Amino acid sequence: MIAIYASVVAMALVAAGYVAYGARRRGRGETDRHRANVGVFADRRRELAAEGEVQGLSEADVAHLEHELLASLHDEVPREAAERNAADVAPRMRLVVALALVAATVSAALYALWGEPHAPLLARAAEVMRDPRPPAGSLEALERALAEREDPGSLFHLGHLKIRMRDYEGAARVFEGLRARMPDAEVDAAWAQARYLADGGRLGPETRAAIERVRAAEPDHVLVLELLAMDAMRRDAFAEASGYLGRLLQRTPAGPRRALFAEALALAHERMVLGGTEEAAPSTEDTASGRDAVTAGGVSVAVSMSPEVDAEAGAPVFVIARAPSGGGAPHAVRRLTVGDLPTRVELNDAHAMLPGRTLSALDTFELIARIGLSGSPTRAPGDFESPPMTVRRGSGPVALEIARRVP
Repeated sequence: MIAIYASVVAMALVAAGYVAYGARRRGRGETDRHRANVGVFADRRRELAAEGEVQGLSEADVAHLEHELLASLHDEVPREAAERNAADVAPRMRLVVALALVAATVSAALYALWGEPHAPLLARAAEVMRDPRPPAGSLEALERALAEREDPGSLFHLGHLKIRMRDYEGAARVFEGLRARMPDAEVDAAWAQARYLADGGRLGPETRAAIERVRAAEPDHVLVLELLAMDAMRRDAFAEASGYLGRLLQRTPAGPRRALFAEALALAHERMVLGGTEEAAPSTEDTASGRDAVTAGGVSVAVSMSPEVDAEAGAPVFVIARAPSGGGAPHAVRRLTVGDLPTRVELNDAHAMLPGRTLSALDTFELIARIGLSGSPTRAPGDFESPPMTVRRGSGPVALEIARRVP
């Protein structure tokens, strides 16, 4: 397209230059003729003055003769201009018209060679794909336009457009072809997303292998973290999902997607604390850095209940780690039941209630075990709890005995 515009502009400049040059020459000729006419008038005026003195003409007669001379010169100028225009204008106009026709013909030829018939639609591709309610047929038209092109950028957009249109198998095929042409982390991530959706929300072995390649190049790739979080939620591995979602929140700017991740993280924490489902161990595909993040800040806690406490076996027990001041949300919570006691559990960063509020962020923290008869970890009258104990991060096992009733 740039070549087309440059050629047309160059031809237009040539034509304009030719016309300007002709106008300059014409103006210069007219100026020379004007000077010549002025000189002739001055000479004839002197001659008339001399003849008037010889013949004894009055001043009025001399003035009349000068007016006749001036009128004669004026009559000659239009006649000369008409003759000149008749001789010069027609060839010049023919040349200008010929140049215009050549410019139009060459422009059409160049457009046929390098032009893009779908240029207006492709220029709005991003806008069409972002539109939540695109005009009828616009997605299909854009799909056809992109499918006619062979460059990697167009095919990459075509794959994402097919995902938008819920043609997951088609998107996977497009990205599969791109993977064969240009191995790239972004292409692998896009293919993994399409394959995950085409497989009904499951990560197959080949998809996991592609995810591992992406994480080797970019451990916190947002799309890959999102796929892993969704897969962990599907497997009820809420601790693992919390780790992925927490990292997503740190890398996603404010907006609808970040709000969605925050809701998913809150749901994972709710299932961890109140759902009674044991957290799944981190999957084998998790990297060493991911495993370290899950177990960082861990402390072993032995929890028991005094014989004087009267509580049903199914009553929830919450093991809580919080800042020594006791203010704010807990840094970690683990849910058990009275029937599990006595037992030994570990609290670590996987049990964080909020992203960034991890146990490993504290040098010292306070531990407490509570029977929440209301079903909530929040302290309420009638609950039973252990005396709070302040410990230093990295210290040995801590024993908590639930013995006192909350007034």
